[in-house]
Amino acid sequence: TSLSNYYCSSMDAYAQVYDKDHTTQLNSDPFSETLQRDIRFGYYTAISWADDVVGHLIDGLKQTDLYNNTIVVISSDNGWQLGEHGNWCKNSATELSNRVPLLIRHPGGRKGDRENTIISMISLYPT
Repeated sequence: TSLSNYYCSSMDAYAQVYDKDHTTQLNSDPFSETLQRDIRFGYYTAISWADDVVGHLIDGLKQTDLYNNTIVVISSDNGWQLGEHGNWCKNSATELSNRVPLLIRHPGGRKGDRENTIISMISLYPT
């Protein structure tokens, strides 16, 4: 419960970036140190929460003996830039902004394989 409360309160700070109170700050250049810290803190908290949820999913698959016959695909959007190259949020077309994570775990797959191939997320739809 305390971990859930921690995630919720930390993610609130991230979500409030869009609140009307932050509108002026978001349109200012550069962002204040406080706003930069709040954005990063909330973003990393959201990532930690997602990692925790995936861990629970994998544990559940293992506990129900489904792990060895289930393909798990994890992806997301490109996330926010957190000050890289002076960019914040989702407002640039740098290579960092155009990459997305894609993790696929399948029974019999080799552990730790990496591909550097360009793919389209639309390719996942038919599967």
